[in-house]
Amino acid sequence: MIAIELNDEQFKKMEKLSKISIALCNEVLKSALKKAISKVKKIEIKEIQDHYTMDPFFIQKDIKSSVKNLEGTIMASTKKNNIYNFNLSVKKPRKSRERLKAIISKAGGLHVMRTMFWAFYKSTGQRFSLGLYKRNSSDNKNITPFKTVSTYGMAKEIPENEIEKIKDIFYKELDKRLGELLY
Repeated sequence: MIAIELNDEQFKKMEKLSKISIALCNEVLKSALKKAISKVKKIEIKEIQDHYTMDPFFIQKDIKSSVKNLEGTIMASTKKNNIYNFNLSVKKPRKSRERLKAIISKAGGLHVMRTMFWAFYKSTGQRFSLGLYKRNSSDNKNITPFKTVSTYGMAKEIPENEIEKIKDIFYKELDKRLGELLY
């Protein structure tokens, strides 16, 4: 969580603006917060791309931002991702000379998974689903799908130097908007 405090000058300007219109105050704060939250989202996506081999399309899709009640929030999916959204030796189902393997970057280094296979499997809803599976026993029907960490689980703590940049973006946008409305 990043807490932002207004300095005396900004506070006085906000008081002055609140005498004109409370709605304008909310609009100014909301626009500054939107700008700051979009920067946080970009930082979060870059951190995930630096540490994991997941397809950037799915990272963009899973991370959402919102500004409500003058509070900015970054949200990410807690559902585990399909393994084939990560780097695979065989991206599409086909035979391979080398064993099918996936590489997922983790905090402890690279983790290579080799014991998987492509399959159409009838799920409980009587639908066939294509995916990467692993065998749990010698019984051919006892298989489960490979899943990985969720996008929420991949999120990291925002570095201290980035927090200062985010605050600067907020303050610059706030000062810009207050300057436009008051002068």
